[in-house]
Order: sequence, then C-alpha cells, then structure tokens
Amino acid sequence: MIDALSRLDLALLRRQPIYLADIASTFVLQGEIEEACDHLIQALMITAHLKSQPVMQRILTTRRQLEPWKQTYAVNHVDAHLAPFLTADWYRGSA
Repeated sequence: MIDALSRLDLALLRRQPIYLADIASTFVLQGEIEEACDHLIQALMITAHLKSQPVMQRILTTRRQLEPWKQTYAVNHVDAHLAPFLTADWYRGSA
C-alpha cells in the first residue's frame, strides 16, 4: 500500500498527505506509534508545500490520537515538525 502512494498520478498527489494521515491513524490504532509518527511527518512535509487547511485538520486529528504517547521521542519528533504549522499565517487563515 505504501508503494502505491509513490506511484500516484499527479492529479491525485494532492491527496497523498490525507492517505498518509489515514495510514498513520491506522498505525495508532494498532499500537505502532513509531510507524504512525513516521507517516504523519511525511504528511506534514507534503502539507508544507500544499498549504491545505483541511489536510492540516486531518493531521491534527491524528496527532490527538497520539496524546497518550506524548512523552515518547517519536511523538515529540512529530510535535517539533508540527510547531511551525501552528504559527503559520496560511494555517491560521491570515493568508
């Protein structure tokens, strides 16, 4: 399934961070926190270029699922990648 994401048509590429966030959410439900965090960071990197508020909301929803593991290195790493987004003008609706 992950390989399929790399072969997406360009028109569908904009959906890739949504798919990655959904995969991350599935990993959280399975207790695979490091895998979830890796996929969430990938989603964040793509979202940085797309600047999509709906995608960002999806990512934040998945991040909330990780709250029980907030003290782990993996979740702290996600939070470090997430911090710039939370102050970005495009995300706050000022763009």
